Amino acid sequence: FWMSDSSQLNVGEAIRGGDPDCGWWFSTGIDNNQEPMHGPFRLNAWELTFARSLGQSTSLVHQLLSTPQTEQHGHKFKAVSSLVLTPNSLKIASTTINTGTLPMVAERMRHPYFRSSGRNRAYILGLENIPYTDNVVGTNCAAFNGPLILVGNHQINNIYKGVPNAECVLVDSGFARKIR
Repeated sequence: FWMSDSSQLNVGEAIRGGDPDCGWWFSTGIDNNQEPMHGPFRLNAWELTFARSLGQSTSLVHQLLSTPQTEQHGHKFKAVSSLVLTPNSLKIASTTINTGTLPMVAERMRHPYFRSSGRNRAYILGLENIPYTDNVVGTNCAAFNGPLILVGNHQINNIYKGVPNAECVLVDSGFARKIR
């Protein structure tokens, strides 16, 4: 993973990098009116509840319980993230449990930042023919036919909604790797 040198690791501040856990909404939510951006999960301190290393495998479980900041939206919950890291893979499972009495609609998404060997050497497969929003210029865009090629020095901040349960793959020829 990549993380910006300017990221501040403080509760209440989003970092630029790593693998933020976005919830209980992504972006500004289903109705485009929620704050903070990507929900409160990534702005709070998570509690490490389990850690184990066995051979070349490490397992971690973190949880986030309702906080005064999150309860201002009228909901109580328990969010859990489980990670299993091996030399060749990282598996993440996320669960949100409504612990309150009100119905709760929850979106949950990972927001990873990957280190790249350099632009013009990396591309993403699996987003072909899917319309998207380009948040850099603030417009909805038509789908493109080929892979998303990371070129030049411009920022890419696209949101793809309605991506089918197909596999997306980041191919980085400079690091000779594929991230699924």
